[in-house]
Amino acid sequence: MPLRRSGLFLSIFFVFVTCQVQQPPHVVIIVADDLGWNDVSYHDPVHQIPTPNIDALGLNGVILNRHYSQQMCTPSRAALMTGKYPIKTGMQHFVIVQDEPWGLPLNEKILPEFFKDGGYETYMVGKWHLGFHKKEFTPLERGFDHHYGYWGSNIDYWTKFKALRNITPGLDFRNGADLEWNDDQYATESFTNVVKKYIREHDKTKPMLMVMNHLAPHSANPKDPLQAPEDEINKFSFISDINRRKHAAMVSLLDKSIGEVITELKKFEMLQNSVIVFMSDNGAPTTPPIELNPGSNYPLRGTKNTPWEAGVRVPAMIWSPLLQTKAKINNNLFHISDWLPTLLTAANISYNQSTLDGVNHWMELTQSPEIPSRNELLVNIDPIDDWSAVIKDNFKLVYKRNRDEMDNWLSSANVETALDDDLYSELVQKSEVFKALESQLTKEEILSLVKSTQVQCSSNEQKSCNFSDNFCLFNIQDDPCEFHDLGEKYPDQLKDLKKTLNEYKKLMVKPLNEEGDERRFFTPIVEHYYLRLFAKKKTYECGMKGRPQ
Repeated sequence: MPLRRSGLFLSIFFVFVTCQVQQPPHVVIIVADDLGWNDVSYHDPVHQIPTPNIDALGLNGVILNRHYSQQMCTPSRAALMTGKYPIKTGMQHFVIVQDEPWGLPLNEKILPEFFKDGGYETYMVGKWHLGFHKKEFTPLERGFDHHYGYWGSNIDYWTKFKALRNITPGLDFRNGADLEWNDDQYATESFTNVVKKYIREHDKTKPMLMVMNHLAPHSANPKDPLQAPEDEINKFSFISDINRRKHAAMVSLLDKSIGEVITELKKFEMLQNSVIVFMSDNGAPTTPPIELNPGSNYPLRGTKNTPWEAGVRVPAMIWSPLLQTKAKINNNLFHISDWLPTLLTAANISYNQSTLDGVNHWMELTQSPEIPSRNELLVNIDPIDDWSAVIKDNFKLVYKRNRDEMDNWLSSANVETALDDDLYSELVQKSEVFKALESQLTKEEILSLVKSTQVQCSSNEQKSCNFSDNFCLFNIQDDPCEFHDLGEKYPDQLKDLKKTLNEYKKLMVKPLNEEGDERRFFTPIVEHYYLRLFAKKKTYECGMKGRPQ
C-alpha cells in the first residue's frame, strides 16, 4: 500500500512538473502602421532611419523577406484575425471610415477567441479598425479580455482626437469600454507603458496573447499629420526634408518601444517562453492624397492601396527560442493570414485548416526552412477599384484597369547617408533587444545578414502595362521591382495565372463597405464616439509637453 501511494504521488508530481514545463508560449504580435519597406534600417543600404531593436529581433530570429500583408489597414487586420483572405469576409476594399456602419462579420471566429479557448489571457493595445458602429463589433466583444487604445483608423498622437469630415473632432481613445480622457502622453509611449504594465501584472501561471497595434508611423490628423516630440525630431537634423525628418522620429520611437517591451518580457521571465512577431500592416503611403506620410518603399514599385510590391510586401519577422532553424533569412512566400494557423500550432491550439486560407508555417520555421509551406498567394481582388493580383511560384500577375502616379517607382528618399556600416552594426549590438536576447552576433555577421535582405533590382527599362486587357506578368523572384512585363514572353504562365485569379473570383463575397452618415454618431449606440461637445470637457493645447510648438 505505501508503495502504491508513493507511486501515485510520483505520478501526480510528474504530471504537475510536465504541465509546468509544457506551458504554452506567450504570444506577442506587434504591428506597425504604414511602415515602408525601406523605413527599417536592415532593408536600407544607408540605414537612414536606424531601427536597431527591430533589426536585432529579426537578425536573431527569422526575417520573413517575402511577407505579404494586404494593401490597407482594415483588410490586413481582417486577414490577421481570421486567417482568411479578405475576399472571403467582405473586407477587401479600402478601410472602415468612422461614420460607416459595417465591420468584420460576427460569425467569424477570430484570433483572440481561439487563444481564449486555449486558456490564454488576451490583451490588445492600440488600433482596432475592424468595426465599432455597434458594441458587439468592438474588441472586448470579440475575444479580447483587455483593450487600451482606439477603434478607428488613426488619431492625434497627443490629444487622441480623430477628425472626421465636417464633424467637430472627437475623442477616440478607450481603456476597456470607457473613454479615456486623462492620457496626454505621446501615443507610442502611452501604448508601450500600458503593455509593460500588462506584462508586470499578468498572472504568470497563464499564457498571454498580446496584440500591440501601434499608431506609428501612420499620420495623425490632416492639419498636423506628422507628430513627434521635438527632441526626437532634432536627432535627425541631418535629413534636410522636414517631413521625412519627422517621420524618422516617429519610426525611431516605434523602434524604442519594441526594445522596451522585449526588455520587460525578459525582466519578468516571460521572454524565454515567448513567440514574438513583428510586421507592418501594409506599405508606406508615399503619394498624397492617400496619407501625408513621407515613408519609403524604395526600391519597390507603387505605394499603399495598390497591388504592387510596395503596397503589400512589408517588413516582418519572428523570434522565439522555439525556433531551431539556423536560416535567419526566409525568402519563401508568407501571407498575413498565415499567422493564425502558425501561431495556433505553436500554442498547441486546435483549428480547422479546411476553413482557412492561411497556411501553417510552424514546421518550416522550426525545422525545415528549405521546404516552402505555400507556393501560391492571392494578393487581393478589389472589385470596386477594379484591380487584382496573384502570385504563383516565381510569377506575379497584376490586373489594374485604372493607372495613376501610385503605380510608379519612388526615387530614394535617402539623399543623405545616415550611418556607415560599422556604426550601424554597433548600434544593433548596443540595442535593448540585442542585450535582452543575449545575442552573440558579430558585426560581420550582422552586415552579411542585412545585405542578404536587401532587394536588388535589374535595369529599369520597363515595358508599361498598357496592353489591351490591363494585365501584367512579372517574374517576381528575378524582378522584384516589377520593371519587366513578361506577358508576351510567357503566354502559358499568363494564361495559368489568369485562370487561378478567376477561380479566386468565384469564391469572393461582395465588399461590405457602406456609405457613411455623420448623423449615425448621434444614435444611442455610438453617440459616445464624438463627445467633445456633450461630455466631460478637457482642453488640449498645442504646447503640450514634448510637442513641437
